[in-house]
This record gives sequence, structure tokens and C-alpha cells, in this order.
Amino acid sequence: MEAPRNYDNVEEVVPEGFLDRTAGIGKVIGWAPQLAVLAHSAIGGFVSHCGWSSILESIWYGVPTTQRVSISKRFRISDRNQN
Repeated sequence: MEAPRNYDNVEEVVPEGFLDRTAGIGKVIGWAPQLAVLAHSAIGGFVSHCGWSSILESIWYGVPTTQRVSISKRFRISDRNQN
């Protein structure tokens, strides 16, 4: 598994025009220290992949979440449990 890193060219991993539409209101990076980010008073919300740690951390710091479940991840877990 590759270690977390920033992207060399973020435009390769976001939809066309995304950076223009979000300029000044957000930042796209490859990795961030999640606890430090959630603890910051400027954070108003958190998009989570619904991992247990992420949910607990957002609750601990009182940060509202929007959940984005990866359906492919659910299938992989389901397949593993059936074998």
C-alpha cells in the first residue's frame, strides 16, 4: 500500500472545472491530519466514508458529518463474510 501523499496534479483526480467552482471555499489535498482538522474551530462539516474511527472522531469534536458510503467497499466486506 502506498503512503498518503499530496497529488502532483490535483486536476487529474477531480471533475473538469471543479477547482474553478470551488476556488476560495475549499482545498483539495491527498492527505491531512484528520484529528487536527476536526479539532479546528473553522471546520463546519465533514464528508465521511463512514469508517468507525471517522464517525467517532467527528462526534468527539462535535463536527456534523455527511456520509458517503462506498458501495464497492460494502460488496467486498459482504463477499468476505460469506466465505
